[in-house]
Amino acid sequence: MAEGTINSVLEKLRSISGATGVSLYTRPAGAWQCAVELHGSLVVRGEAMEIPALLLHGAEAEDSVISPDKQRWFFFNTAAKSAQLCFMLQFASADDAPQSDLLANIGELVRVNSRALMVEHYYENSIIDADTGLYSNPYAMFSMKEKILAGLPFSAAYLRFADADFRSGTATKTARTAIRVLRENFSADEAPVIARGTGSTILIIFSAHKTGNAVALKALAQLQAAYANLGKRVPAGIIEDSASCGSGPRVLKLLEKLADKSAQSGKLEVYKAQEQLNII
Repeated sequence: MAEGTINSVLEKLRSISGATGVSLYTRPAGAWQCAVELHGSLVVRGEAMEIPALLLHGAEAEDSVISPDKQRWFFFNTAAKSAQLCFMLQFASADDAPQSDLLANIGELVRVNSRALMVEHYYENSIIDADTGLYSNPYAMFSMKEKILAGLPFSAAYLRFADADFRSGTATKTARTAIRVLRENFSADEAPVIARGTGSTILIIFSAHKTGNAVALKALAQLQAAYANLGKRVPAGIIEDSASCGSGPRVLKLLEKLADKSAQSGKLEVYKAQEQLNII
């Protein structure tokens, strides 16, 4: 989510209503999902939220619904049956809930901001992986496709982790190690795309270079060593000139095979396209 915009809207809703907490839920494809919640001074992300029973069991026709205990108010961007966004306002008690004359003001605020929030929500989620904060796999594939189509020589690397390294509470630490090591080796202008691959993997797309990729090799070796120091055995591989492989799926297939070799050898496996074209 784009924190500045979303937090601003949540704060406005809380301010005019007096709610103790304001939550945003989205329904991109049939089922409601948790997005973000402002509770006091805390911003809570989707994985730490719960779906309210009213959303799970359905509210069909109205664009605003009040729970039977009057402590939760739900505002949809359209009639609830077809809504894509829902804001929930939480009050300490029914006595703390605002008078009904505020319904129109709150509903208008929701309608005015809904379209912009939907665009930012889907745009952000298509780029950022929610569990790790890394770039998403679709974004990494898009970056790779751009470089291949442009014929730019670039390196691509792949690290395969145990599933436990990508569970809640550990995924962020796994990602931060990669970010830290690569920041030590690259300037902001040369920073690679560090992405969540499929499953428990990290995919790294390095900037294009005509003068070789010694820095990329050095950085990946350091990264593999950093994970080893954390007690993690992480098979890893790198393709020195991924553009010559022809397509993103071909690059991924080669990287997966390099990771298989690395799991057996215990070292970083390097693929030089011109030398090994028919080997893997």
